Amino acid sequence: MQAFMDKVAKAEYILLAVMIALMAIINFLQVVFRYLLHGSLPWSEETLRFLFIWATFIGASIGVRKGAHLGLTFVIGFLPPKLKTAVAFITYGLCLVFAGIIAYLGFQVVVMQIEFNVRSSAMGIPMWWPSLAIPVSFILMILHIVNLARGHQDKEQVRIEN
Repeated sequence: MQAFMDKVAKAEYILLAVMIALMAIINFLQVVFRYLLHGSLPWSEETLRFLFIWATFIGASIGVRKGAHLGLTFVIGFLPPKLKTAVAFITYGLCLVFAGIIAYLGFQVVVMQIEFNVRSSAMGIPMWWPSLAIPVSFILMILHIVNLARGHQDKEQVRIEN
């Protein structure tokens, strides 16, 4: 599973880098068109918004993988080792439940937008494309949480055996 998760992480980084590069290029073009050519790119603001949404959610998934989100390590630091492990697995379980609920509800929004053929105002693209960022990123978070829990379990197993 670790090889698969490494490929997922690499894909996330590549996707995020491409989106940030596209955002920089489009924003630069928007400034050039507005101030030098005295025109505008009607699609640029909406494109930037959608890329920002995707970049934010993919970045949140990377944050889960790296353990970069806020936590209360101060309190956990005072717990005995077995209780720390129990708290860690309860935390992983709660995070899995939360991510599963958000992924499910996100898919419901996407399906509803497909059914009602909701389109963006400037470019006319289906709104389910930007909305798809939510369920996709939360499924990635679920994969990362499971991988973190497995890694935590492996560390605890080594600690017990030694």
